[in-house]
Amino acid sequence: MVEALEAVERKKRKPGRPSRLSLPDQLLVTLQYHYDYRTQLQLGVESGLGESAICRLIAHAEDHSGTPAPEPEQLSRIGPPGIAPQARYQTPPTIAYSPLGNLR
Repeated sequence: MVEALEAVERKKRKPGRPSRLSLPDQLLVTLQYHYDYRTQLQLGVESGLGESAICRLIAHAEDHSGTPAPEPEQLSRIGPPGIAPQARYQTPPTIAYSPLGNLR
């Protein structure tokens, strides 16, 4: 995937301002966005970029990486590692809460 992004960068006529992140880091940010369910704001804070720059970076990497972005159905099947699929989406039990406690 990195090779596909490097090929796109080499084909540019006018490369413009270089990115603060290297191509492998850009791909890593894109994968963290899709597979770790991180927000663009979280990724921007960690990488030192703004939220809009992260949005553009993800869109560019998805368009030119050679691999399509995963569909939401695929992501829900994959899920976080170490969690069984049936346990992942169970609703938590409801707990009756009274601010005054149990008064009789």
